[in-house]
Amino acid sequence: MSSNFGLTHLPYGLYTGLTDIQTLLAGTTTGVITASTLTAGGSGYAAGDTGIILAGNNNAYYRVLTVTSGAVATYTISGGSGYATGAGQATQRSGNQPGSGSGFTINIGTVATGDVISTKQANNTSEPIGSYIITDASADVAIAISPPMAGQSKQDGRIIRIISSTGQAHVITGPTNVFNGNTHIATASGTLPNALVLEAYNGVWYDLSNIGWTLS
Repeated sequence: MSSNFGLTHLPYGLYTGLTDIQTLLAGTTTGVITASTLTAGGSGYAAGDTGIILAGNNNAYYRVLTVTSGAVATYTISGGSGYATGAGQATQRSGNQPGSGSGFTINIGTVATGDVISTKQANNTSEPIGSYIITDASADVAIAISPPMAGQSKQDGRIIRIISSTGQAHVITGPTNVFNGNTHIATASGTLPNALVLEAYNGVWYDLSNIGWTLS
């Protein structure tokens, strides 16, 4: 078990055949990608392709959502760390995927400092899995969560638990529609108990159990 600043991850063993081998980065994470745009879609890609953004600490993970004639049209990113704003950032394919694309690049628009609900897996992808305890004595308003990987062989059906042990109005933010398909911000009431249980399905986190969190 290790700690991010105010956010402790409790791993729970095996995940689709991979051991949860690394917990959150020690200390507050800097250079988290919070906004990006497409520079070039490349060619030869298919929906579901995955890889990393080649900048920063090379640990921001992308997933292709849709393509147009083999060019990436839409995608998601889990933040990573150590990144800076910049144009034309290259990508590298990683993991099992249906396509064989190349040339996909992005513009990194904004980066942030905060905590990240994500664990590095044995296949070098960073994904939100496990149980997380928020222990910060002041409101942690910069907790980032990425969408789950879609598919039964990925994260469909996986459950994560987020619990606050302090009476603070912590804030978790993800991409548009990441919660229940229609919201992307979870805010703790600041009065204990605060616990949120989420289950993954088709790239969305669904609220299974909610004590003291507001989704907006």
